[in-house]
Amino acid sequence: MIRRLLILTLAAIALSFPTLALDEADKQQGVVQIFNLSRGTSGSGFVINDKGYIATNHHVISKGRKLYVNPDGNSVAIQSVVRNPNARIVWASQERDLAILKVTNPDEFEPVTLAEILPRKGEALFAVGYPGAANQNNIKGSRDITSDATVTAGVLSRSYIGSWRRTPIQLVQHNAEISWGNSGGPLFDECRRVIGVNTRLSTKKIGKSFVVAPGAFFSSNVSELIKVLNQRNISYISTKERCFSREDQIQDMLRNSILIGIAAFVVLAALLVVALRRPREKVVQLVERYSRSMRGGPAGKTARASQGAARPTATDTGSLPRFGLTLDGYDAAGNSHKIQIDKGDLLTGVTVGREPPDSRFAIHNDEVSRSHASFYAKDGLLYVRDEGSTNGTFLNGRTVRPNYSEIAGNGDELKFGPVTMKILFR
Repeated sequence: MIRRLLILTLAAIALSFPTLALDEADKQQGVVQIFNLSRGTSGSGFVINDKGYIATNHHVISKGRKLYVNPDGNSVAIQSVVRNPNARIVWASQERDLAILKVTNPDEFEPVTLAEILPRKGEALFAVGYPGAANQNNIKGSRDITSDATVTAGVLSRSYIGSWRRTPIQLVQHNAEISWGNSGGPLFDECRRVIGVNTRLSTKKIGKSFVVAPGAFFSSNVSELIKVLNQRNISYISTKERCFSREDQIQDMLRNSILIGIAAFVVLAALLVVALRRPREKVVQLVERYSRSMRGGPAGKTARASQGAARPTATDTGSLPRFGLTLDGYDAAGNSHKIQIDKGDLLTGVTVGREPPDSRFAIHNDEVSRSHASFYAKDGLLYVRDEGSTNGTFLNGRTVRPNYSEIAGNGDELKFGPVTMKILFR
């Protein structure tokens, strides 16, 4: 029994360590290089959605009758680039120096997440793109082009209203170094969400020449791009959650470790006292309850293993669940969907789908099954169950096996076929 308690204690401490915000090996995901074949120039951009929409600067694609977009890390023959342009302009604004392209091969591109909230002043950020200055030492005469993005780090200096020409827009000033070729590339926060579109260097005129002023670089706030996407009904992935910096996460990790350690010690002491006073069977029951509480709960902070738990029935007894749900999201066409599920509904279970038994829980999309999935609460946990749907149910990207249940938590992402929804406890 003591060995089992030690395992539970170590597991509880391990769960208090959050994943660090930015995966160093994954900064270039969703970043692309754009070749303006009509002008013989190149720039940067990033993928908006899985339909092949790309964001960049207007001046990158200006007068671009022939454009080629290459995902980061991909090598392509120069002849193929010249002979097979793969992108067209969907929308462009010289005033905002923003543009949206669409590629003919969307399956080769993976989208980024747009952040609807900026970091605070002084918090870290990263500029990713293809500065021309970085290519001066490349091997000359190669017949292939390899898009290999450059990453520079800095901090957010300020956010303010300014303009590139005459139209007032939201701008971001930072000190993550960029140069020509970075134009149109993403400015990431520490959680790898796009907060800006890199656009301009700070220059100073000395005599008849212009030199780059160090330490001041500028981007369009991604909110300007989001306005355009909403106006044109172009889908995208975004978040309004604040990105916690590495320093915040380390402090939170230490704080949680101390609290978990204290709590584990208290529970351990209590269990030892109980062991001296109660039969062994009672102690095992107490350990099991403690183990279950450490593995998960309504907050959904722990890893979720597949569960074959039986669904509750109308005859089940016990108190109401401690939470209700809101399912909020959108489908591949950009249509929004929202379902409210009360505590009482979760007691006996709720079925969602195109034509569920209760119309309050309908998802109006032809690719969603009539009875697609169900939700229910049991022992303080939320379960989601695929009801043998045609196009599948996915929890945080993992397939929920047909007629099988898995534990879900607050903030988890669910996909019912083409409809993506987030679970929000209330």
